[in-house]
Amino acid sequence: WGASRFRQEYRNIGNLRTYFPTTPFLLLSATITPHNESYPHITLHLNTPTYLLQRSIARQNIQLFFARLQSAKYADLDFLISAMASNSVATVP
Repeated sequence: WGASRFRQEYRNIGNLRTYFPTTPFLLLSATITPHNESYPHITLHLNTPTYLLQRSIARQNIQLFFARLQSAKYADLDFLISAMASNSVATVP
């Protein structure tokens, strides 16, 4: 986030305010920091008041699995394919 890292296409979204000044806009981000919260608000010409809803990114149903691969082929991932074929999310590590 910030002027140098904000995609030009996204910066131009703020120009839509000229055509739709009263239309509500919804901005979603998984990467914005408290330090940069004001940048998209200003750049996208969001109305005031703007409501900010923050949620934790922690998810109990996501696990990280680390293993050393033994070959350059996908055989090391066969256990995932067989677990997914069982149609049970609970069996996928």
